[in-house]
Amino acid sequence: LRSLWLICDRRRRAANVAAVLFLLNPSTFAYAHYLWPETLHLFLLLLALNLLTRMPWHRARAPLAGIALGLALLAKSLLSPFWPACALLFWHLRTWSQRLLAFALLAIGVLSVTGPLLWQGWQATGKPLIADSSAFNLVGGLEDRWRSDYVGDSVGDLYGPYIGGAPTARERNTLFLQRARDDLAREGLVSTLESQLSRQYFRLFSAKTLLLSQLPGPACSGYMGSYAQVPIGLDVLVTFSAVALHALTLAAFAFGIVLWRRWREPLVWWTLLFFAFQLALYLPLHVKARFLLPFMPFFCAYAGSFVASCINSERATAVELRASALRWFVAAGLAALLLALAFLGPVLDRSCG
Repeated sequence: LRSLWLICDRRRRAANVAAVLFLLNPSTFAYAHYLWPETLHLFLLLLALNLLTRMPWHRARAPLAGIALGLALLAKSLLSPFWPACALLFWHLRTWSQRLLAFALLAIGVLSVTGPLLWQGWQATGKPLIADSSAFNLVGGLEDRWRSDYVGDSVGDLYGPYIGGAPTARERNTLFLQRARDDLAREGLVSTLESQLSRQYFRLFSAKTLLLSQLPGPACSGYMGSYAQVPIGLDVLVTFSAVALHALTLAAFAFGIVLWRRWREPLVWWTLLFFAFQLALYLPLHVKARFLLPFMPFFCAYAGSFVASCINSERATAVELRASALRWFVAAGLAALLLALAFLGPVLDRSCG
C-alpha cells in the first residue's frame, strides 16, 4: 500500500500515514487471526497492482500480475467481472499495440490460474464462474431486515433450504433466483430499491466491525461474545481505538478524495472504478461489515494524503486545501454521510427494543 501510494501522491509522509492508518486499526490487524478469504485476496490484489504500476515495462510483469490476480480471484471471486479494469494501468504505455499486448499477457496470467476452475464452474452451474453463490447472496440481501450484521442474519436460516433444496448447484441456483424474483415481484422494484438503499450501506460501513462484533455485548445488537474472557477494560480500549480510527479514516478519506487534484495517475481512476463496482454490487447482495476490508487500503490512502496535507499545507500537494468553498462543502457532506452510515444503523434499527 505504501509503495502504491507513493506513485499517486509522491510524498513519503502521505504514503506512511496511509500505511499507519491501515495497519494500526485493530479491526484491520485482527484479520491476521481469522481464516476469512478477504485477507489473502487483498494481499494478492495489492501485489498485482504493485506489479502493474511499479515495475518498469517488460513482458514478464503483466503475466505475473495476472497470476497474482487469478489467485486473488480464487480466494474471493467477487472481482471476477472487474479485473479487466486493470487495463487502465497500461495507459502510460505509448502505443495501442503495447497496451493491447500488455492486456493480452495479463489475461493469459489470469486465465492460466482460473481456467480450470472456470471450466469446472461451467460443468456444475452452466456458467464459466469460479464459484457461484450469487443467487444465495441475492436472496440473503433482499431478505435482510437489519442495518447491523449478526442481528437476525438472514443467511443462517437460508443455508439449510439452499443446500437441501436441490441435489445440484445449478438447480439450487435456479430455485433461489426464482425466490429472488418472487421477493422482487412481491415488494415492487421501487420499494425494493428504497429498502436496499436504506439498509445495505449501513451494514457495509458500520463501525461495529467483525472484531467488535465478537466482543461481549447484547446479542440483540449483533454482539456474539466470542471473546468472552476479555480482561476488564481491554474491550473498552479496543472498541475505542477501533471506532476512533474507523471514523478518522472515513472522514479523512471523504476530504482526501473530494479535494484530490492529481487526476493523471491511472491508479487513481482505477480506485474510483473499484469503489463504484463494489458499491453497485453490494446494493442487492447480502452484506457483512467485513466486506469493507478490500476498500480500506484505498480509503486509508486518500485519508493519508489529506492528513499529510494538513500537516504541511505550504507546499503544492496531491490534496488541494485551497479548494473552493463548494468542494469543501461537498467533502464535508460526504464525510457526514459516511459517518452517519457508520454509526446510525443501530439507532435506526432499535433491535434491542
